[in-house]
Amino acid sequence: MPAETSRVVFKSKPLAGIMAEQYFNLATPSHFWCRRRFEVFQKLAGHLLPPGTRVAEIGCGNGVLQRQVEDAYELAPAGFDLHEEALRHNMCRRGEVYCYDIEDRASEFAGAFDVLLMFDVLEHIVDQDGFLDAARF
Repeated sequence: MPAETSRVVFKSKPLAGIMAEQYFNLATPSHFWCRRRFEVFQKLAGHLLPPGTRVAEIGCGNGVLQRQVEDAYELAPAGFDLHEEALRHNMCRRGEVYCYDIEDRASEFAGAFDVLLMFDVLEHIVDQDGFLDAARF
């Protein structure tokens, strides 16, 4: 896992037990799953990230996707998650890193992004409609 970062901005209380720590030890930009899903994203939707795009990743974990977007598109995606340990080891270099529950709907994030990314997130959410509604906020 990358070195711990102290740049996490806490907007919400972290949640325990939401993802196995082992996943974040394996998840790197070179891991076959992370690499392949990003290749598919680039092919299907990479055109959505032109220079200057305000990007955020919901469920960023340790920042694999944030780092891939930084490297491929020279953007600084913000990352939102509730897994404190993963956030403290987030590997992005330029984007902001937040411990934030999107259900809180903080006014500072209303309409703040052009593109929202969620990889491997929705399958963990019980109320997907409510979650997506909060994300659209």
